Amino acid sequence: YGLLVHLCLEFDFRPECFVSALEYIRRFVSATKHPLYEHTWRPVLLCAVLLAHKMEDDSVFPSTEFRDFLPLMSDHEFVAMELCFFASIRFQGYISADVHESFYDNLDHILAKYPSSSSSS
Repeated sequence: YGLLVHLCLEFDFRPECFVSALEYIRRFVSATKHPLYEHTWRPVLLCAVLLAHKMEDDSVFPSTEFRDFLPLMSDHEFVAMELCFFASIRFQGYISADVHESFYDNLDHILAKYPSSSSSS
């Protein structure tokens, strides 16, 4: 959770970026048959968010801006990891409007179960 908050504050991504990142993570897990674990979720999330950002935004942050989130990696290793992630999802960066809409519907359904604190008396 803290990483997502930090990404939002540091880079000011649009919500659509995170919806796309969720789809890229789904594709990655499906293609590799590897679930996310405690030691793998962070690099996978960063690669997915970075790819989503590159696919949806005209003013793209360089990959090296994200490397601070994985400080033990060199710039070269980080870019190689990003390329490996993209190859793992078979270079399928396009996400249809139907897939976006499906994610939004699912998120609305989940959020409806948790009323906001401002609506309670």
